Amino acid sequence: MKQAGEIACHVAAAVDQFDRLDTLGLAGVGTYLDDAVDATGGGRIRLGAHDDSKATMQRVVNELRHQYTMSFIPTVLDGAVHRLQVKVNRKAVKLRFRRSYTAIP
Repeated sequence: MKQAGEIACHVAAAVDQFDRLDTLGLAGVGTYLDDAVDATGGGRIRLGAHDDSKATMQRVVNELRHQYTMSFIPTVLDGAVHRLQVKVNRKAVKLRFRRSYTAIP
């Protein structure tokens, strides 16, 4: 997957929308979006027909209020793709982060 720069991809969709993509000749788009979310450290929300959209949006707002952003400057700008790994000591923490970056000269 092509590197996306300094963005995190977030996807929100009704559960059945991904199923409809196949019938529209867009098979694989749902998988591509999931891959983009995973690669960039973003998030996904899938709403079912009976899900409470207000509660879901409250969950999103709560998550945005309780997240941290980390950054660093690579010491070598070699044009190569480098893997990233983030670890924390707290057990109840869910980490989402980019899996790699390209050290563009």
